[in-house]
Amino acid sequence: MDTVAEIELDDHQQAIARYYRECWLDYRFFWINRKNLGMHFGYWDETTRTHAQSLLRTNEVMAEAVSIGPGDRVLDAGCGVGGSSIWLASERGATVVGVNVSPEQVGHARKFVHRRGLDDRVTILQRDYKNTGLPDESFDVVWACESIAHSPDQRDTLAEAYRLLKPGGRLVVRDIYLKRPPANEEEQRMVDLWCAAWVMPPLPTTEQFLAFVSRTGFTEVHMQDVTATGVRSGRRLYWMSLAALPGATVLHRLGIRTDVQHTNVTGSIAAWRGYKRGLWEAAHTTARKPES
Repeated sequence: MDTVAEIELDDHQQAIARYYRECWLDYRFFWINRKNLGMHFGYWDETTRTHAQSLLRTNEVMAEAVSIGPGDRVLDAGCGVGGSSIWLASERGATVVGVNVSPEQVGHARKFVHRRGLDDRVTILQRDYKNTGLPDESFDVVWACESIAHSPDQRDTLAEAYRLLKPGGRLVVRDIYLKRPPANEEEQRMVDLWCAAWVMPPLPTTEQFLAFVSRTGFTEVHMQDVTATGVRSGRRLYWMSLAALPGATVLHRLGIRTDVQHTNVTGSIAAWRGYKRGLWEAAHTTARKPES
């Protein structure tokens, strides 16, 4: 597996890369499977029966929202280990470029793409989604599934998406947003622990994000609250993390699990408790670059 960095990472990018490097086995054994490779929350509705299906359903809902089909060239901004990129190529006939700052995830993604015989349809690059270096107006769709919450300034990421999209091109974003400010020190600690664990700068509200999208120049901006569709994923993560906490704490104290791996467990617990207090929500956003 190629794990050689192809770009120079700043401190924040290094923290993101370290998180996904050190927590890969947690994701691999407790969240994803070989078919979906999805590191995001699931989308639970009347068609969904299992956790694995819910991860694929997230892809389906996002693709349907912007009508991705054969002939579309898609940028998967923050592509993880390539799960959505592979799905878009194999199930929707799209040509996909996935970008990711993590050299380890890029290596995993390239391996998974090759195993599925999709090298001619999916390209994985170690690039920053806010500064890809790719040509202007070279994509029909920019796709970001639970990735730009890592962005220090989401306006930069949206500006890059706008630059990359052809006139009439579509944007689809699924992510999490702050619903209300923490009301006390306990809630502030909860949010701080969660954001630090998952390497997320302070989250915008949905209103702020919609303003970012519009001010970038996008039109036909639409946001849908999808918080309820991810509750079962959040609850699953909470109970898994709570069950793992005693053993994880012992292993952390023995130096077997790292600080990053340990806070991934405690941060996941804080995330669910924050949701129960109404601190955050999830949304799908779609928009279009004007034709001229």
